[in-house]
Amino acid sequence: MNRQNDISLIDRVVSKNNMERAIQKVLKNKGAPGVDEMTVYELE
Repeated sequence: MNRQNDISLIDRVVSKNNMERAIQKVLKNKGAPGVDEMTVYELE
């Protein structure tokens, strides 16, 4: 894999749409904070 492919994969993982979907899933499942002790409410 070359550097350009790595960057596009990272861009897809941290895209705004992907992050919003992940937050909604955690909220729906009433997920607990992770190892950094940050809640999804603090992310917003």
